[in-house]
Amino acid sequence: MEMLKKSCKNVLVGAMLLASLAMLLNGCGSDKQAAATQPKATKVEEAATAVAKVPAYEREYGKLVEGIYNFVNDGDMGKVPQQGMTGIYELRDRMGYVDALNMLGYTLQDINNDKVPELIFAILDNEKQGKGYYGKDIYAVYTFVDGKIKFVDEGWARSNLQLLPNNMLLMRGNSSNTDYVLVLEDLLPNGNKRCVDMYFTRSKNGNAAVNGLDVYRNDVGRDDVAASQKTNMTADDFFDMGAEMAGDSVKLELLPLKECKQRGFKGLAMQYLECMGVHELQDAKFDLSKYEQVSVPNPFKGADVIFRSMRNLEEFRLLELASGKSVYSKDLLMADEKLVLHLESLETIPKNGISFKDDAGRERRFAILQSGKDGSIYLQEIE
Repeated sequence: MEMLKKSCKNVLVGAMLLASLAMLLNGCGSDKQAAATQPKATKVEEAATAVAKVPAYEREYGKLVEGIYNFVNDGDMGKVPQQGMTGIYELRDRMGYVDALNMLGYTLQDINNDKVPELIFAILDNEKQGKGYYGKDIYAVYTFVDGKIKFVDEGWARSNLQLLPNNMLLMRGNSSNTDYVLVLEDLLPNGNKRCVDMYFTRSKNGNAAVNGLDVYRNDVGRDDVAASQKTNMTADDFFDMGAEMAGDSVKLELLPLKECKQRGFKGLAMQYLECMGVHELQDAKFDLSKYEQVSVPNPFKGADVIFRSMRNLEEFRLLELASGKSVYSKDLLMADEKLVLHLESLETIPKNGISFKDDAGRERRFAILQSGKDGSIYLQEIE
C-alpha cells in the first residue's frame, strides 16, 4: 500500500512537471510568434508612413498618369480624365499604341509660383540629353487646387501649346486658312487662366486671297473683332512673332510615360535648378557676401554665376568639363544653399559644369552656358 502511494505521488509530480514545461514552451512559442509578426507590423506601419509623406497632389497626379498610361497602352478608358485628351487621342489614333507610348512624357513643374507643381504631358524629343528626356510641345496641363486636380489647357494638331521662360503658356492655332490665333496666358493660384495678350487674323475685306489678312489684338481671350483693336501688323509680322516666341519656349524635362509604373515622379532635376549670371541681377547693389564663394583655378576672363537648387543635391560637384576633374565638391548641397561660382569665360565653348545624383540615384551632368542672344546663363544636360 505504501509503495502504491509513492508511485501515485511520483506520477502526480511528473504530471505537474510536464504541465509546467508545456506552459513554458507555449510561452516561448508565443514570444517567438509575436517576434515573428512584429517585423510585418512594422513594415506595414513604415509603408503607411511613407504614403503619408507623399504630397496629396503627387498621389492624385499619380492616378491620372496611370489612367492615361492604361489608355495609351491597352485602350482602357476607366481612369481617363474628361478634359485634356484631344491631342493624346489624336496621337494614339495616328501612331498606334506602341509608338504613342514611346513618344509621350510627363513632368511636374510649378508654373504659377504657388509652391505646388502642375502636371504636364508633352511629346518627347527624338534624342535624349544626357540621362534626361526633354520636349517642348505640350498636350495637357493640370493643376491642383483645394485638394483636387483641375484641367488648365491642352494642345493638339491644330493648336500648339508651349511654355515660355516667364511661365506663360503660348498657344498658336488655326481653324481655317484665314483664321489664325496666338494667345499668351498665365495660370493664377486659384487654377484659372488669365489672358495676357491675344492676336488673331481675319480675311481683309472678306477676300484673303486678294487683300490678305488683318491682325487684331485684345486681352479678353476671345477672337471677337468687336472686342479687339486692329493692328498695323501684316500677316508676315504675325507669323514671324509666333515663330520667334515658339523658338524661345522652354524645353521641359520629361519622364517617359512607358516607365511611369517604375519611376513614379522620381528622376526629375532640371526644374529644381536655378542658375543665373551676376550680371543679370537687376539690383546692382545686391549683397553676395553671405553666399559661398567657389572659384576655378585662375579663371581667364571669368564669369560669375549664382547657383542654387530647390532640392537637396547629393554628391554635388563643380567640374572642369575638358578633363572631368572636380574643382569643388560637397557630399550634400542643401536646398536653397546659394553658391557664387567664379568660372572661366563662357563666351565660347563651355568649360565648366556641375554634376550630382538625382533622387533616382543617377549621376546627372550639366554644362553651364551663356546665351548668344541675350547673354543670360543657362544649364544644358550633357553625357
